[in-house]
Amino acid sequence: MIYNFFSGMVFSFYGLALMLICSLLVLRYKFRSNTFFLPWILTPVLVPFTYSLLFTPVFIPKYIYFVSLPLCMMASQSLSSMKAEIRSILVPALIILSVATLIAQQNTITKDPWNSVSEYIVMSGKKADKVIIINSYEVLPFSYYFNQDCFYTGDIYGCSFKKGIYPVDSLQEIKKLDVNKFWLIVSREAYNGEIREALKYISDNYIETESREYLPDHPELISRLYNYFEKNDLLHLQFNRIKIAHFQRKRR
Repeated sequence: MIYNFFSGMVFSFYGLALMLICSLLVLRYKFRSNTFFLPWILTPVLVPFTYSLLFTPVFIPKYIYFVSLPLCMMASQSLSSMKAEIRSILVPALIILSVATLIAQQNTITKDPWNSVSEYIVMSGKKADKVIIINSYEVLPFSYYFNQDCFYTGDIYGCSFKKGIYPVDSLQEIKKLDVNKFWLIVSREAYNGEIREALKYISDNYIETESREYLPDHPELISRLYNYFEKNDLLHLQFNRIKIAHFQRKRR
């Protein structure tokens, strides 16, 4: 529930409705009966969020699941104080919305299109070229679609290296590879300084021959808003875009 609330425009309609109902229930709750609940909710959210705005980005929504506990407890106590007729309507509504949110989130809302990324390399006719993946942990979903032999081994990183798939996190790792032609896969927008240096190094020393960008599946309205904001340089939505590009070394 908290994850859907803080995932920007990626959350489903069901998740938004669920959060609105819970928020209204919390407003009915008498905070003086347990003043610890409110700081429990606000402090873990506001402190890293404010720090991210002022200094270094450290706010990651999935790491604050635990703040949903006091929210649920306060909403439950608020429900228990209502008339039986109102509870008989709200409780089934909350259950239905909770189930609908889980189904939507698992099936379509936040699924990253790693299957399409893998298929693009296979269909390109350049499957034999090396593959460099930034960030390194993204080798897990990529290998599931591209090379399941490595995915099911006990050493997915070692197996990937042997097959020419290199998960990296730094400029030095890229320099050590010293490859002439390769596919570069970049996921997540929140690049740190070192990753930006790595991308600049690649741009300075290699020529991009082709590229494509993938976004998770979203409702049509969300996709249209994304395209409008991006084209007019009004707002960069924080979707997990995956960019794949083919590079070859520049001639000296």
